[in-house]
Amino acid sequence: MSMVLKACGAQKGSLYHFFPGGKEELLVAAIKKMRRYSIEHIQKCIGETDSAAQAIKKHLQFLAKLFDRPSITHGMPYLALAATVGENNESVRKACEAAIKEIQSLYAGQLVKDGFSSKEAKSKAEFSILAVEGAILQARLRGNSAPLKLVASNLIEVLTP
Repeated sequence: MSMVLKACGAQKGSLYHFFPGGKEELLVAAIKKMRRYSIEHIQKCIGETDSAAQAIKKHLQFLAKLFDRPSITHGMPYLALAATVGENNESVRKACEAAIKEIQSLYAGQLVKDGFSSKEAKSKAEFSILAVEGAILQARLRGNSAPLKLVASNLIEVLTP
C-alpha cells in the first residue's frame, strides 16, 4: 500500500476515502480495470481480423510489444492472481474468475463463427486462456517477450479449423 500511495503522491487517508475496504478493494478495482482493458483490446483485435486465431495472435503480439518496453510495468495474469492472492480472498478470486470467463466467452464466440462446434470452441477457448496466461507469466519470469511470441505463432495451428 505504501508503494501505491508513494506512486500516486497520495496520503493514506485519501486511499481509504476512495477504497474503504483497503487493500482488497483496491486490488479488486485494479483487476476490474485490467479486465476492461483486456476485453476492449481483444474485441478490437477480433474486429480487425478474420478469425479467433488471428485475433489472439494480434493480441499476443501487442502484449509482446509491451514486454519489450522496459518502462512498462506488466500486469499479473488473472490465474496467478487468483491462485496466490485469491486463495484467501474470495472477492479477488471472483474478480479474476469473472475476467477469465469473459475472455473465454469472447474467444469461444469467435471460434464458433470460425466453424468449430460449441463444445470444441469452448475447449479451445479454455486452452487458449491457459496458453496466454502461462505465456504472460513466463514472460514476466524471463523478463522478455519470447514466450508470448511463441504462443502467438503456435496457437494459430490449434485454432484453425
